[in-house]
Amino acid sequence: KETDVHIAARIVVDACENRFDRAVLITADSDLAPALNIVKARFPKKHLFVVAPPGRHNHARSLNTNYTLTPGRLAKCLLPASATDTAGRTLFQRPATYV
Repeated sequence: KETDVHIAARIVVDACENRFDRAVLITADSDLAPALNIVKARFPKKHLFVVAPPGRHNHARSLNTNYTLTPGRLAKCLLPASATDTAGRTLFQRPATYV
């Protein structure tokens, strides 16, 4: 819970501490709009790119999204379905529904 508040606070703090010149935020959560507006107003040279997740572009309109992440582009970025260490032990297995 409160993940959106933590993300919003971190964006503002990181901008104030000059931790980024460009930030990419993948979200459709309009609760982040005030934080993004603060950063844009106070730090006009910082570039904020908001990318809407697949199927969420309409929900993200208030964020002035720059891009929409398509299912095909997202699929190209997924980790493999599983990975093993040198002893053959499974390190992780991606959930079947995570596609």
